Amino acid sequence: DLGTRESMAVNTAPWVTSLWLVLSTLGACLAYPSGPPGYVCDEMLPSHQGSKQLKGSDSPYHLVQEKVAFQPNDLIMVTLYSESTDFMGFMVKALDEHGNQVGHFERGSVYKPLRGCSSATHVNQKKKKTVNMLWKAPASRTGEVHFKATVVQNRRLFYLDLMSKIVRKD
Repeated sequence: DLGTRESMAVNTAPWVTSLWLVLSTLGACLAYPSGPPGYVCDEMLPSHQGSKQLKGSDSPYHLVQEKVAFQPNDLIMVTLYSESTDFMGFMVKALDEHGNQVGHFERGSVYKPLRGCSSATHVNQKKKKTVNMLWKAPASRTGEVHFKATVVQNRRLFYLDLMSKIVRKD
């Protein structure tokens, strides 16, 4: 009957609209609000849909470390900061002089270590200007360490390959 079909079409329209709204926002909900999973350690690439990727060297962010050389079990403070622009997320990886992942990050209040790699990431999406992280050297070796970061400014903009610089304490 034509009248029944028309009323069904009218009655299902709000349901279809609601379903579309839920599905269209699902991707945003799955964008790692408490940090990325460990399998992103190698590429350090966020999976935010529709986001723009820029070079770390062009970013308003800085990644600094106290020293390069480490002894067994040394602790090195690593700071990610900006003087002007907040960020929502980040991932920082520790690399030795050969480009291999080395050591691990201690857990902090605004960051956590990632399992399976020598990286740290955000624990929430609150806006930040500074994050201080503590990295611990391996127990059985010496060497040099450098840090590399991906910084998520917002859902649509992130910076890759931000390399650390040395800031020595006097």
